[in-house]
Formats: sequence, C-alpha cells, structure tokens
Amino acid sequence: MAKKKTFDWSLAPTPESADHVKINAQYELFINGKWQKPRSGTRSTGSGEPYFDTINPANEKVLARIAEANDAIARTRGTFTDIASMIRALLQPLRSALFFLSVLATMAAQAQGGGCSITLLSADTTDAQAFCADPVNVTIDPVVYMIEGTGLQVTGLPPGVVSTFANDTLTLTGTITTTGVWYPDITLNEGCSADLYFSVSQSVDPGFSCTVVGDSIVVSWPGLDAPTQQDGTMFLFWTDGVDLLGQTVYFLPCPGSLTVGGLPANTPITFSMSLVSGMPNCLEQGDATTCTIISTGIGDPGADEFLVRAVPRGDVLELSSSVALHDLRIYDMLGGLVLSHRMNARIANVPIGCVAPGAYVLRVVDADGRVSAQRFVKE
Repeated sequence: MAKKKTFDWSLAPTPESADHVKINAQYELFINGKWQKPRSGTRSTGSGEPYFDTINPANEKVLARIAEANDAIARTRGTFTDIASMIRALLQPLRSALFFLSVLATMAAQAQGGGCSITLLSADTTDAQAFCADPVNVTIDPVVYMIEGTGLQVTGLPPGVVSTFANDTLTLTGTITTTGVWYPDITLNEGCSADLYFSVSQSVDPGFSCTVVGDSIVVSWPGLDAPTQQDGTMFLFWTDGVDLLGQTVYFLPCPGSLTVGGLPANTPITFSMSLVSGMPNCLEQGDATTCTIISTGIGDPGADEFLVRAVPRGDVLELSSSVALHDLRIYDMLGGLVLSHRMNARIANVPIGCVAPGAYVLRVVDADGRVSAQRFVKE
C-alpha cells in the first residue's frame, strides 16, 4: 500500500574509514634528520599558529594537525621543511578515492528513488479498498496521487478501473464487475513506486444451520462452499445464552461443517458465525442458529431432579408437582424450541393449542434451578 513519501535530498553517505592509512594525530617539522616543533607562525596564514588541520573530505572531520615552516626555515639548505606538502601528497589518493565513492553513492541513491515522489492526495483508505457485494458491481472511491518524476507506469489495475494523468496528478476511477484480488503498481523512471490493493467478493447466504446427532450438534454452512474458498477467516462460537461454551477459527479454505460434542442437554445452544474478507464469497453480516440436545430418559429422579406429572388434554397441558414450578419449555424431537412459559405454582394448566400434534419433550425448572425433563405426545 502506498503512503505519502518524503525524501532526503542530501548527498548519500560515503565511506568514512581511514583505518587502512596510518595517520598520527599531529606532525612536526622534519629538519636536519630530526622532527622539530615549529617556533613561529606559518607562511600560509601569516598568523602565530604554526599548525593547520587536514580534513577528511568524506565527513569533514580532522585527520591530523600539521606543522608548517615559515620562510626562514624554508630557506634552510638540505632540509625537507614543507612537511605539509608531503602529507598532502600522501592524502591525495585517499581524497580522490573518497570523492569517487561519494559520486557513486549519490548516483545509487538517485537510482533508488532520488529526485521523485508519489504522494497520496485522496483519503488514506483509498489505496486499499475491499468490497463484499451482491451483485458484484462496485464503484471504487477515486484514488488520487501527486506525481514528481518521469516515465509514469500504472500496471495491474482491476478490469473496469482506468488511470488518467494530467498536471502532475494521477487519478484512478472505475467500476469493478467481477470478483478477484488485484495489486496494482505505480512506478517512475527514477525508482519511486507505490502499491495498491483492491478486492471484490460476492455476498452469499451461508445456509448456516445446526442438527442434533445423538449427544452432539453438527453445525454446517453449505452456502459458503468453504472448501473452495481462496481466502478469508471464519469465526465460530457457541453459547448457552449466559456463558461462552466454545469457539474456533477457520482460515479458509476449510471444511463445510463442524461437529461439537460435550454440550449440556436440554439447554438451547446458539451458534454464531462471521467471516472476515473471503474470496470469492463473503458474508455481509454474521449469522446464528440454535439447537438443543434433548435428554428423553424417564426414570427415578436424581438428587437434583424432582417429579412433575404432565397430562395433555386437548389444547391444555396439565402440570402438577410437589414443588413450585418456575420455568417451562417445550421442544420438538429435533431440539427446536416450540413454546416457553413462566409460572410460580405447583399446579398449572398450560395452553398448547398452538402446538401441532406430535411428540415433544417437556423441560421444567423449579425455583431452586433443578431440572425435570420428560416426553409427552399431543394428539
């Protein structure tokens, strides 16, 4: 993704090390076979300072302090008085090499993007756009760049998207009518570049559903055709309405169903799914489905159970118990919730006229939270 770029127009760094040349911190005058300190000012400055600094041309740091003879010493016969000339001669190859390397480094910096820029003028999000639509017919937000450089090239645009360039301004516009992922490139002769991202997926109905199989629940999403997906992240989680019981993450492609075991019986379990991105299919919003594992065993009550007598009489279900009943729910044999009723009595007549004839499971909870479940048939 391209972002606004800034450039440093200073010279590129050059090799600065002088380790391969042995240079003392200070040089004196070599007179009559001896190194001698100067006594007075220099010829070059005419001042009282008898030394001058030599500078590394790569970083402008001082290499050494050099003594320089005055005119009287320079006329001394048989002496090498101008030690500065000797040092300059020694340093000239290094100076030339450093200058050459500096030029090469500057040329390399220009080849890597010097003297050009590609600046995003439109919103920061326009250089990375993703769509989930049905039907697939999306118009992109215009992408606008300021271009400084030569040889502009724009490649890899999605079908239906075009580029226009005028007055140093590049604009991308258009409508995409097919699913896919595209990574367009913008390049300049000087080396500057920018990357973009476009993706378009088709929204589908995943057909998200659940089915009770024995003491497990099978959750499926056949409408998504997940095994053939190219990309995307799918999130699944399930809850009993109070607590999160489990969750999983699929990185597509993935199976088209999931079997979940170890769930509580006689409790509605709600499964939810969502899909982040996805190619070529996507979900505009999440989906949910609910199933209940029904325990139909009828026997002596356990320590946490109690007895409830349930007698269906036409459109009324007569209930009686030794304790006050608090919550009643009726499920069909597939685990679907058919009827819910709140009460606070040991004896009750529950209307079931809206319930179709057939076999059902009655689940009753008393005021202490104990559960009783049994099967009944409405004629």
